[in-house]
Amino acid sequence: MFFSKQKVIHNHTIFVIPRYACPFCQCELHEDDLMDHCLTYHRTERRAVYCPICRLIPGGDPSCFSRNFIRHLQLRHTFYHEDYIDINIVEEVLIENVLHQSFLEYVQVNHSNST
Repeated sequence: MFFSKQKVIHNHTIFVIPRYACPFCQCELHEDDLMDHCLTYHRTERRAVYCPICRLIPGGDPSCFSRNFIRHLQLRHTFYHEDYIDINIVEEVLIENVLHQSFLEYVQVNHSNST
């Protein structure tokens, strides 16, 4: 089981997709594939297992122990903000807001000096 977003090899940064060990069979899978794998091969499993994602992600709970791991995956690991939010649009809106606030401050400062 490993979690790594990037590696530097000979001064080149290589991005690595994080992979997690299936808690039932130890098969190494990407987070998105773990749910499909468990539904296909371990649907009837009911033994309590640790969540490999929760154990490794920043801010995760390394002691997350679940008797219904598939349900845990459905509840905790199926919503990804980047799937629903276009970060480019969010960035454009933030830039517009900063420019607007800057303009208002400029007008206020220059207008108060002219009276």
